[in-house]
Amino acid sequence: MAPKIKQESPGPPPKRSKHNYADTCKVIVGSRKDEFVMHTAFATAKSSFFKSTISQDWKEGKEKTVRLPQHEAGTFHVFVHWIYSGSLDFSIVDNTGAHDPPSYLNCGRVWALAHYLGAPQLQNQVIDRIIHKVARGDTRNVALSSLKHIWQITPPGSTIRQLLTNCVASENRAYNGVGEAEELPEEILLEATRQHLYGASKNVPTMEHRCNYHEHDEGEPRCE
Repeated sequence: MAPKIKQESPGPPPKRSKHNYADTCKVIVGSRKDEFVMHTAFATAKSSFFKSTISQDWKEGKEKTVRLPQHEAGTFHVFVHWIYSGSLDFSIVDNTGAHDPPSYLNCGRVWALAHYLGAPQLQNQVIDRIIHKVARGDTRNVALSSLKHIWQITPPGSTIRQLLTNCVASENRAYNGVGEAEELPEEILLEATRQHLYGASKNVPTMEHRCNYHEHDEGEPRCE
């Protein structure tokens, strides 16, 4: 009589991935109400705003629809590209090559969006890109109109304000009369005065000290 072969139990079914890549959310951006569709798993992994908004029992969470009327579609497109690729591509809004230096204005807009969406990794990448521009000698291209707009969309004391304050105050820039200089943000005027009148050292931003302008949680290791 042939021996009985013990049949193994099939065991429990494999665990389902905690991410469901079939789930998507719709984001309506800007005054023109441009629509973007993103995988919820990507959006919530990169943004604390989406994580809290979509996961909560709110109207937005139930409908899987988020509205961002105060931001621009082009800027949000940069964010969408970033969450999928991990790369920061300003050519989407600057109409330049992917490796060309971005405008300071769009750097400010993307940083402000990342701040609003709770995406500190994106904020830090914007900071690094600005410092690269400084290293290339592009600081003098910071238009007064760009500075004023960036100050309107970013919070007081923010790292991007600190960075641009040090960038502009550390250069010997000539302005078109006293009136234009007086239109500079107060932080820049104070820092420039401190350096000019008191001989204070210039805080020229460098990649070596980029972490001073980064967003890090308490206890998180500094950049290398």
